[in-house]
Amino acid sequence: MKTQKLRAWVVAALMLSCHALRAQTVVEVSRMLVFNEKGTVRKVEKTETANPESGSSGSVAPGKVTKRPKVVAPIGRVSTGVDGASSLILGGTGTARMGAETEVQVPAQRHGNESLELLKGRLFLNISAEELKKQGAGEFLLKTPAALLAVKGTQFFAFSRNGADIIGVMEGSVAVTDRSGKSTVHVRAEQAVTVKGGVISAPRAITDEEMGFKKEFDAAKLVRTTVPVVVEKQHDQRTQKDPPAVVLHRGRIYDLSPPDYLAFKANLAVGTPYLRWHGWEGFVPPFEGNPNAASTRPNTALGEQGARLGTDGILSYIWNWSRNKGSERNEPAAAGALARYALEGKAPATEPFGLLVAIGFRIRCSGIARVEVAVSGTSAVFVPSMTDNAGGWMDCVVQHGTAPSPLPRQTSDFLTLVSFPTGAEDKAKPSKEDTAGVAITDIVLLTLPVVR
Repeated sequence: MKTQKLRAWVVAALMLSCHALRAQTVVEVSRMLVFNEKGTVRKVEKTETANPESGSSGSVAPGKVTKRPKVVAPIGRVSTGVDGASSLILGGTGTARMGAETEVQVPAQRHGNESLELLKGRLFLNISAEELKKQGAGEFLLKTPAALLAVKGTQFFAFSRNGADIIGVMEGSVAVTDRSGKSTVHVRAEQAVTVKGGVISAPRAITDEEMGFKKEFDAAKLVRTTVPVVVEKQHDQRTQKDPPAVVLHRGRIYDLSPPDYLAFKANLAVGTPYLRWHGWEGFVPPFEGNPNAASTRPNTALGEQGARLGTDGILSYIWNWSRNKGSERNEPAAAGALARYALEGKAPATEPFGLLVAIGFRIRCSGIARVEVAVSGTSAVFVPSMTDNAGGWMDCVVQHGTAPSPLPRQTSDFLTLVSFPTGAEDKAKPSKEDTAGVAITDIVLLTLPVVR
């Protein structure tokens, strides 16, 4: 039995580190975030099935045990007034700009037939073909009152008013299908069509006025900066102050000695922050909350530290945990046995970033009930539906505060990610050891373009 269990978790370890992603036909917008608002903008929370282990507490603040900031619920619908406009982050797939008197929503159910729905108004979208490919998705599907628009990486607009839709393409192409599914027209760059009464017009050249919409697309433009990833190796802190490290930077893996690692951090002080995987107490991430409630140790399937940074850019960690025996197990569980990631470093001096809007990444879990993310102590996001599944990736974006702002000059513990294993908060759980795992990849800063 023990041999079978070990084999099962070795397989899980390989799944966490493998490069292939779950195939999807239509990409899901995992999180819709709002930025660059003006005038009247209304946001409605997305309705989701409650996680039985989420409890009533909020998310974990970076570096804290007892202080837990309010959980930011996902946005399900956004609308603008007659004086309103807003830019949107559509998960990791791209961005959009809403004009006045516009309303959009994310489908209520996951794994739906569309990525986003335009209910009315004017919407300008930048959808990234590269990001769609990373997510293993065939297309981004926009539903409008009169049509379905299939996109594989395009800059386009959709207007809906008085029962008619106008769809125009600035770059790439869009497949426009009427709501009955009987007719499809392919609209190419600098073309537009009208859909009304179930009829799609022949493509026409976009007008000079429509060509002038470039400023609307620019209002939703973000710069994606890939963040280097660091795993510090285990070392005797009594005799060696600085650790060796494995570093992923610009698509290459570097095995650095302590002096080289110090030099790397010094150079990045004028470049970009980096994501450092770490724990406490000799590189073993402990139980956050009451230390007597559970114990945790790395699972060696991925090496002595339980962590591995692969050439594919995936940082994986697997650990064993259990509820303790005796009276201590009844102590309150503040955060469950955890894996912790933190964005570190200093703000750049010679390569300035624009204002920071959000941080994006992809995550995959095994044996995890939920994951909580906190950014700079100013906001927190509850990431639902992270229970055991087929090992698929989840696309995540975390907003930095309530408005775009400069990257902090000192970013120690700027972003933290805490994982809650299934059953970690159940005081009645038997004291047997279980295993949990988390993998994270494609960590990016999403910033506004620098105005020169």
